[in-house]
Amino acid sequence: AISCMELIQKILQKRVLWYLLDVAEPNYKITKLHLGPILLAFALHGVMVVIVLHLPIKTISLISQSFFPLQIGVYEEDSALRLLIAYTCLIRFGPWWLVSLIRPSIRPIVHKWIITISSLLKLSDFLLGDPLRDRANRNVRPLFLVFGLAEGSMVSLYGSQSDTTCEEDTNDQRDKRFMLRIGVMFVLAALSMFLVSTTFMALPLLVGREFFHSISFFTISFGFKHDDLCAFSIGFCILRGLYIVTCFVYDHLVTEKTDLLVNHVLIFIRNVLLFSIWISIIPGLLGLLIDLMIIIPSQVLLDESSVYILYHNWLIGVVVLHIWIILTMYTGINCFTTVAWREKLQRIRSVGINRLPFKWLIRDVIDSIIVSLLFTLCVPYVVVNSLFPILGFSSEVNLAVQRFIWPAILTLIPIWFIVKLIRVLITYIHQLEFDNRYKVGERLMDLTDEQAGVTTTKTNG
Repeated sequence: AISCMELIQKILQKRVLWYLLDVAEPNYKITKLHLGPILLAFALHGVMVVIVLHLPIKTISLISQSFFPLQIGVYEEDSALRLLIAYTCLIRFGPWWLVSLIRPSIRPIVHKWIITISSLLKLSDFLLGDPLRDRANRNVRPLFLVFGLAEGSMVSLYGSQSDTTCEEDTNDQRDKRFMLRIGVMFVLAALSMFLVSTTFMALPLLVGREFFHSISFFTISFGFKHDDLCAFSIGFCILRGLYIVTCFVYDHLVTEKTDLLVNHVLIFIRNVLLFSIWISIIPGLLGLLIDLMIIIPSQVLLDESSVYILYHNWLIGVVVLHIWIILTMYTGINCFTTVAWREKLQRIRSVGINRLPFKWLIRDVIDSIIVSLLFTLCVPYVVVNSLFPILGFSSEVNLAVQRFIWPAILTLIPIWFIVKLIRVLITYIHQLEFDNRYKVGERLMDLTDEQAGVTTTKTNG
């Protein structure tokens, strides 16, 4: 409502809000008790609370008795800390984040609502009287008119401009249907607020609950159960994504840019494919490798069978992968990557994934990581399960070697880092010594030339 206040004041004429106080007026006295406007403000706020909260809750309860009460804070005892962290992030950043997402979409819809209702009720001359509505009719999407009904009516109550009534309003006041049309406008405003509030109270929750139900196997394993606060945020994001996609397609169809739309769709499909591989397959393989190298040898006894939990491995892989990307792209640490990989990631960062060729992304980035991970996972397994039985070792030895072959590979990584560091250090010392010798020889040559010049001068003298 606050974000749309300036827009409402620009659309409506000053004379429409003559009955509201204007603190910027020279005759305004702050010490004077303005009892009438204060009571009016309280009455309007009370009516809006009933329309926006009470009636939608009652309506939803009548339609679906299982919708309420909301389920918030349903968790296992061992996951209380994780839930507290999630709630803290939602409460701290959620409202501002939602406002930043809603504001760009709601302003043009509010604009269209005011102009449309004024035109239907033939109140444009009284409320607007400005050619601005012509431009608005061309720029605002009529497909999403219903979503702006509540905001326009709510923000218009907070206008802060006052002016004396003009003599030209006499004809409008004498019209017997004028007050009826004003009343119809307020009824439509209240109905709009009720419909929008009911929709946005129920729809995101329903979508979020369905999403939680579809991934219940994943959330229950972490100790989280159904939570309506998270469900509302997730449902809102899904609905906003659908709104953006629909507006994007509608704009391109109206402007007859079908070829550009097809190009964007192909780029979107390509990015979804790359993102799905990057966020699912690569973290899964990386987490499995870390599990084999560190977690299983340190926690599982040799005579016990190891259990692989895929979503734990995937979560570990996601964290390690993003830490590696941050260290590679945003720091000068060179021990965790090669020059070729640093150049690849810097190219993706500078050029952008949409402008890079799909073949290069698949071959040099995605396939390179997957092949390296598969090679590290499969080659030791094949060697242990094919070579050692042929050599005649016992099953206990084969099991021990199979358990500790990946930790042995892990120990080779710091050795490789140390060898690489020593090589760089030796190269640096060699170059430094070479430069010192070269400079010493250059200084000797300069000194010899100076002495030769002095000798020649004495001889001439």
